[in-house]
Amino acid sequence: MKKRIFLAVCCTFCLSVTVCSAQKFRSDNYLGLSTGQWGTGGLIQTVNGFYKGPWFLGLGAGLDNYRFRSVPLFLSLTRDLPAFSKRSAFFVDLDAGTNLPWYTRKLSPYDGSTSSKFYSGLYWSASLGCKWKLSGQTGKALLLSAGYSMKKLREDQTAPSTLCTGPSPGPCDLVTQNYMYEYLNRTLFLTIGFQF
Repeated sequence: MKKRIFLAVCCTFCLSVTVCSAQKFRSDNYLGLSTGQWGTGGLIQTVNGFYKGPWFLGLGAGLDNYRFRSVPLFLSLTRDLPAFSKRSAFFVDLDAGTNLPWYTRKLSPYDGSTSSKFYSGLYWSASLGCKWKLSGQTGKALLLSAGYSMKKLREDQTAPSTLCTGPSPGPCDLVTQNYMYEYLNRTLFLTIGFQF
């Protein structure tokens, strides 16, 4: 799983390096915090793609430490809203994709479980942001964004259990039970970023 995560992140960065000379290429990079029912976690994201007029479409990857560490991989669509000054404007952003787990549960003999494995799930987010252009000639800008996100993960656990048959007290066997848990994590987030 870690190899797939590393490969996906590398592909995203390679896209940005390969097309960096293109006139309409853009990279948005964010650092932030997300908060929800399970506390607060840090997040990092990079989105690289192309823009035409007020529209921007890019591929994104990130690292999200809320509740269970995971790697969101997503398609991002951003629309710049009419500017309220020469260097400042609002934008809306929608992201959708998959959420890859990068978390391993530490099992102890007292948990009762013998194994645990996490699987990917759906990821999406929506945000409203503001950008401040650093110069009129370049595409560099500071970004501030606030929004809502949802990420899912699934965990499969196995644990030993006793199965008794016949009238009590009857013969008992030790069997393995499988348990499946689905985690739905909803958060509010605040990010700051840099666009170039």
